Amino acid sequence: MGFARKIDKHTGRGTVGDLPFAAELVAYQRATHRSWRAIAHDVGVSAFALTTYRDGLYKHNPARIGGLIEKFLKAEADDDDTLEIPFVKTTTARQVMEMIALTHVERTMGLVYGPAGSGKTVAAEEYCARTHHSYLITCSPATRGPKAITGEILLAMDESRPSDTLYRNVERIRERLRRQKAVLIFDEAQHLSLMALEQIRALHDAFRVPIVFIGTVLLRDHLMRHGQTDLTQLFSRIGCSRFISGAASADDVVAVLTAAVGKAVAAKLASYATKRAEMIGIRGVVKQLNMAVRRARVAGKPLDLALFKAMEKRMIV
Repeated sequence: MGFARKIDKHTGRGTVGDLPFAAELVAYQRATHRSWRAIAHDVGVSAFALTTYRDGLYKHNPARIGGLIEKFLKAEADDDDTLEIPFVKTTTARQVMEMIALTHVERTMGLVYGPAGSGKTVAAEEYCARTHHSYLITCSPATRGPKAITGEILLAMDESRPSDTLYRNVERIRERLRRQKAVLIFDEAQHLSLMALEQIRALHDAFRVPIVFIGTVLLRDHLMRHGQTDLTQLFSRIGCSRFISGAASADDVVAVLTAAVGKAVAAKLASYATKRAEMIGIRGVVKQLNMAVRRARVAGKPLDLALFKAMEKRMIV
């Protein structure tokens, strides 16, 4: 079954249908940068049902889908347990965004790798939020094959649904790529199989599509191991790479704390948080800060250093 969905030629995004809460749903997705598949899982419907509803094309009991979306959006609005932190351009974020931008301009293939929790994903999300025709695809064991990953590319492009065959998926992706100078960013790319990597390489070869692979050191080892064998063609096309150490400077830590809890409180937490960041990274510090903020809200008292330190015992690391 095909859908004649209209695509905005300037933004590369699909137009939004007029079913109830469709516009609000799209606004939520663009603000959070979550995948449509992840949102559909939380709403309680299939990705196909959610995206066709979004496009105004869902015919089977749209009132039910609309009701589920309304409940989901209300629950998200009411959930204030998670600390909202504006984007902070840390050293890692700057390095990742510069690498993506270079890959995008040069229309080559790029590799960004480093330890988990260093902020690579946040930086990639921010690049996509700021740049037209940039698509972030999150890989996983469930999407390691070529058909699954091409389906995820289509969903990232705001397409309503993947096709039934790999060939149809690839043709639809190629049709979109013919019309725009897009960059495809694959996060957690260490999960991709050899065949999936080869399919992505074929997309690059067809239209010089800029491709960025982001992952752990395992991703680099995976590519290096096959650099002279199975992945020779792909490996030879990687024009630039960047190792992200994950080390957070004191300035980075203070900037994140200030964005989260304000300058006055950040000053009290900075010294301890900087030392913690050396062990658990900025993402770990943010998790510990979230726990401390929740506890402060429950206790009805302001956040202080003693409470922040107390949450260290609750961390796995």
